[in-house]
Amino acid sequence: MTQIIETVVPATTMTLADEVLGILRESATPLTVPQIEAKLTTKPKKNAVRHLMGELISQNRVFECGKSGRQFRYWDRDETVLLRDRFRQKVLELLRQGPCSEKDLINSIKVVVPGWNGKTIKHALLELQQEKLIYPQLGKGKRFGLEAPNPVAELTFSKTIVNNLRKSFDGVKKYGATLEQFLQRLRQQVFETQQQTTETLPEATPRTEAPREVDPQSVVDEPIQSAKTSTVDPNVELKELILKVLHESGVGVPTNIREVKELLPAEYRTKDRFDIAVWQLVEQELVYVSRHNYPAALTDEERAELLKDNRGDYYAYLTLPSR
Repeated sequence: MTQIIETVVPATTMTLADEVLGILRESATPLTVPQIEAKLTTKPKKNAVRHLMGELISQNRVFECGKSGRQFRYWDRDETVLLRDRFRQKVLELLRQGPCSEKDLINSIKVVVPGWNGKTIKHALLELQQEKLIYPQLGKGKRFGLEAPNPVAELTFSKTIVNNLRKSFDGVKKYGATLEQFLQRLRQQVFETQQQTTETLPEATPRTEAPREVDPQSVVDEPIQSAKTSTVDPNVELKELILKVLHESGVGVPTNIREVKELLPAEYRTKDRFDIAVWQLVEQELVYVSRHNYPAALTDEERAELLKDNRGDYYAYLTLPSR
């Protein structure tokens, strides 16, 4: 009679590493070592889990996350990448509803990126600006939007100009002229005037009236040579070229300083010479400058391209005033 001997094969024993990885995989958030130990089926040796974390991190199977109190947290995925994705999604979601202040963005975003402070969020917002995903908005206060601001939309005309235009329109309206016809004629005259002034630019003549008080914002660190102390202005040609570029852009149209420089000969693009020439035009009331609202959001190289006055304000646009 044949005797049958049954051999019992023991079940494969789950290692501590397998069990820990399973716990982290099922967790919706990173866990500390005590939290992991509390979920184990058997109590491990002292510091076994803590030592295991170091081994799993070196194998790229576990990621060390930010602290919770004094305890580091661990996860089977990179929390930094996850939080960055959450941050971007939340920012874009908020800005789809319209421009939002930096303060409101920070308060709304903190709940989806635990552990991030205001400084971290500001740095992340700067990265989104550099990637052209969000844009600083014009106006008071630091605000962001999904669309680049339009400086022309922020233009305001003096009451004198508005009243003169209104009187001119009222004068032709009584003869049956429509607003569209009036604006069309205005557009024609603007372009005709622009073409004439481009062909014969006004020269930057020395001022003859009594000196007036100078706005501190229109003064640069380097002293500007006054026309009263010299009969020869070395910047005449440069100023005429700047005016020509602005005339080609259009009267009342803000033009980026960087674009103006790019259209000038290389010898006129040096910062000292260009800045002095522009501030002289401002002093002569031939050019207006527009302050940059968010210079802190720019890189050092980008800020260096702007105009700067003694008060530390930066200016990004040049505009040819209407006369």
